[in-house]
Amino acid sequence: MIALADRIEEAQKRGHERAGDAYRKLVTEATTEGADVDPAKAARVLADAGKTAADLRDDVTRLQQRKADAAKVALAPMLITELEKIDVKIGQTDAEFHAAMEKRDTTAGPWLERATQIRQSIQDAERARERLQATCTDRNLLDELNRIAQQRIAHCERKKTLMNEASKSRVSESTARDAANRTAFMHTDTSKGYLIEAKEHADRAATLEGQVTTIAGELAALTKQEAAIFEKMLQP
Repeated sequence: MIALADRIEEAQKRGHERAGDAYRKLVTEATTEGADVDPAKAARVLADAGKTAADLRDDVTRLQQRKADAAKVALAPMLITELEKIDVKIGQTDAEFHAAMEKRDTTAGPWLERATQIRQSIQDAERARERLQATCTDRNLLDELNRIAQQRIAHCERKKTLMNEASKSRVSESTARDAANRTAFMHTDTSKGYLIEAKEHADRAATLEGQVTTIAGELAALTKQEAAIFEKMLQP
């Protein structure tokens, strides 16, 4: 009788193990995308394992989360390697930037100093202009200087606007040409479209730059007229 009880206990143990294995397999199948789980078979597995549908739902959710966590953990080494490479590139870029800034300071230093001197000289010239006009008693000469000054202001404002527009057109031209080069081997029609666009921007820039040259010539003429008037002011 004792031997029979032992065999029964052993059989029950093996039965519980088989039921547990079947349940774990069911949980795994339920978390596998595209798996077709038979509801009737699943119900028998739950009954044999002493589990409920709620138990299955909780275990499936838990295993899905564990799989997601494991995937993230597995991805971490690759991400770390990629980040290390990016950090190296950032470091190289920073080093190049600092080197460029040092070169800029070294190269531009004399230019900056000269620019400061020029600005000072321009301010001195403006003060000298004011003194010349303040000590001039010829109303006709003063009126002519005022006319030239107004024309100069208008010309300078127009020149600045045209130069800004020309610069934008050149940038747009460069952008379009880059796009044409990138698409030349894949999309011929697209590349041609970018080339047409680049030419349109180039033509517009050339027209604007021509207008800038014309205005520069008119400003030079105004400068000569002004110099002639100041020459007359030197007469006692």
